Amino acid sequence: NSDLNQTNNIVSCRYFTCNILLCNNPIHKDFFNFDTFVIYICIEGKCTIEYDDKLSESLCAGECILVPAVIKDFSINPVEKTKLLEVFIA
Repeated sequence: NSDLNQTNNIVSCRYFTCNILLCNNPIHKDFFNFDTFVIYICIEGKCTIEYDDKLSESLCAGECILVPAVIKDFSINPVEKTKLLEVFIA
């Protein structure tokens, strides 16, 4: 059962981590301690990923986005209640 507006771990191993996010409010993500890309797969809803002074990409159910490792600081802003899978190399 996923907590709302938090990152909830599904699987972690030495190769990758997979989390689920169920959100209806913005979530700030800080990947300064990681040197990896992050993949978001939208399972339900719609959101935007905002980075670098308000540049943004939209993400709808059935779509995915790869956030490159050079983007360390970004926000996930749901347009409606949104469920995302978050995957990155451990």
